[in-house]
Amino acid sequence: MPIFYTDDQLIELISQSNDPSNAWSIIWETITREGTPLVDEDSLRMTFLFDAAAVSDMDVESVHVWINRLTDKERVTQGFMKNIPDTTVWVRTIEVPPSLRAAYCFRINAGEHRPPGHNRYPHRRDPHARNGHLVIDGDYGLSLLQGPDVVEVPESSAWQHVDLAHPSRSITGSISGLPTYLYLPIIPHKDLPLVVLIDADVWFQRLKLDQVLDYLIAQGHMPACAILGIGFTDPAKRRRLLGANNELTALLTGPAVEYAQRQALSAGHTIAHDTVIIAGQSLGGLTSLWAALRHPDRIRSVIASSPSLWWRPEDGCTPADLATINVPWLVEQILTEAPNHSAHSASNTCDMLPPAYLDVGIREGMSVAHMHGLHFAMTSHNWEHKFEVWDGGHDFAWWREALPHRLSQTLRTLPPATVNYQ
Repeated sequence: MPIFYTDDQLIELISQSNDPSNAWSIIWETITREGTPLVDEDSLRMTFLFDAAAVSDMDVESVHVWINRLTDKERVTQGFMKNIPDTTVWVRTIEVPPSLRAAYCFRINAGEHRPPGHNRYPHRRDPHARNGHLVIDGDYGLSLLQGPDVVEVPESSAWQHVDLAHPSRSITGSISGLPTYLYLPIIPHKDLPLVVLIDADVWFQRLKLDQVLDYLIAQGHMPACAILGIGFTDPAKRRRLLGANNELTALLTGPAVEYAQRQALSAGHTIAHDTVIIAGQSLGGLTSLWAALRHPDRIRSVIASSPSLWWRPEDGCTPADLATINVPWLVEQILTEAPNHSAHSASNTCDMLPPAYLDVGIREGMSVAHMHGLHFAMTSHNWEHKFEVWDGGHDFAWWREALPHRLSQTLRTLPPATVNYQ
């Protein structure tokens, strides 16, 4: 049976030893062989451990295990760890839902502050994480937490083949001052569907999405496609540009597509016309839905995970607004300004809008309720869509499962690319 101790049991066990340091080193050797956190097979408890001996640039006064939506925000106090006396080890036992996927890390002397935002990883990953990592940046990054009953989709196994230390093979460039990352299959193809993916700096540089796509396409689990990823140089610029930005959506559905077609052609591929899929999560998800509303003639389908329904075209809006708004701004646009909309005519509906694939995590607070409101609005206005709920928070831990899954679904509705033998 796997080894398991609660935080208090470990503290008591070591404190009763005549040589705490030596006693701990013996236990630690066993623990690191099995991986962390420790898992209690008879309950939902997991014990997280962090050895602060590796921290040399500061005196460690506190350690907080940050788990997306389990120990952040209003639950932040549940993540503060306990020091095992006379050792450099910190421990914390937490109940973990069995179907959860979540990112986690260790914050040193971090107090009540949450980790910084988009594409910033200043906290320690778990060097012994039993489920591996989402992001590796030296000793820093994000580790992956999975309950024993996580829901697997057909594309899930591809992530087991990712080497986070291997550089991305996406072709880098820029358009209108924004970094681009172009993914093309290893073998040249003709008439590739094109996916325009927002936040590609994370998807390709951090998560190594290109390795997942290579595996899925080679195994026949996903039709071949090209992906033009759009990145951002800093969180402030991302926040400023994303949302209902008509200039950006015109770029993503026009010049960016032409740019991808030229780049692909120079690499021996061709991209099909009129087969653009736009995808994003968080603010990128909202932007993707807005692009579909503004340019339905240019987009074949849209993928939106956890779209930021708190956003509205006013200064000062934040995610906290979800608790006080009755109808999100984007939903209002669907109800009142969607193309061809009429509340009294079955012939004037949203059925000309591209099919949408929506996903949300059950631990995203009021976002879950508002996503159901979005689903109801789209249903009542005949906007074809699929809607799924995952066990997770606002988190790449499950977004990385959802994206390949949704890509596989929508790509199978399009004419397939063929190998270019020329």
